Amino acid sequence: FIGMDTAGRITDWNKRAETTFGWTKEEVLGKVLADMIIPPAMRPMHKKGLESFLATGKGPILGKHLELSALHRDGHEFPVELTVWPLRREGTVHFNAFLRDVTERKQAQEVREYLAAIVESSDDAIIGETLEGIITSWNAGAQKIYGYDAAEVIGRHASLLAPPDRIDEVTQIMAKLRRGESCTSLETVRVRKDGARIHVSLSLSPIKEPGGAIVGASAIARDITKQKQEQEALLQSERQYVELVQGAPDPIITLDQHGLVKTMNPAAEPAFGYKPEELADKKFIET
Repeated sequence: FIGMDTAGRITDWNKRAETTFGWTKEEVLGKVLADMIIPPAMRPMHKKGLESFLATGKGPILGKHLELSALHRDGHEFPVELTVWPLRREGTVHFNAFLRDVTERKQAQEVREYLAAIVESSDDAIIGETLEGIITSWNAGAQKIYGYDAAEVIGRHASLLAPPDRIDEVTQIMAKLRRGESCTSLETVRVRKDGARIHVSLSLSPIKEPGGAIVGASAIARDITKQKQEQEALLQSERQYVELVQGAPDPIITLDQHGLVKTMNPAAEPAFGYKPEELADKKFIET
């Protein structure tokens, strides 16, 4: 709380003001308020507002809830919430100003905005859910992966994204989250809006209040369909290669970079007279 007269001089200054601005009451009483706590760039505006009030009885900020910058004793500026009320008494006017340092709140807001920007720009699906599995938030990555826009899914159950044979999986995951357990790097199958089944890697975590109570869950999903298809194609190629080698009528022996025998097909055994275990890890040139 700060009091000021029509000359712009400080008339009152409580303990909280001392803590907030770094000046003691004795140091500021009678001093021009603008010189003590208003940043230089804002002083002309303060002077103009005071002159306007003295001329018209009205001021542009009186009675309004504002957020402005204030000046600390050490010279750094910080954000404050400000409300100023004129008090008319015995033909004179005094101004009562109520200020609150909102630095921590502003910093927390900036962190939230930064994190929100990260979430929104992520290619991964980042989804918020209640402990009952109801979808509460849906980022651009989720829309890209699943094909639904936010309006289509918020308020609906997360099982919307699971194929019929995976509904029990969703139920089990939500039960783990309610117990405070996380579920990381779960590779499973989900269904897009167009009905296509996709492979995803899921990580789910409980969301807790500062007091520790679990109030919801966050789910991060990455589309790994392409990787799965590539893995399957590689496995299929390997299977075909093995079938080709094993069924070949000619003897086939594979060696490592040191010339050691690693594999031999059935046709190689009668051709060379060795069983696979007899040649394993032996130099082919010496056998």
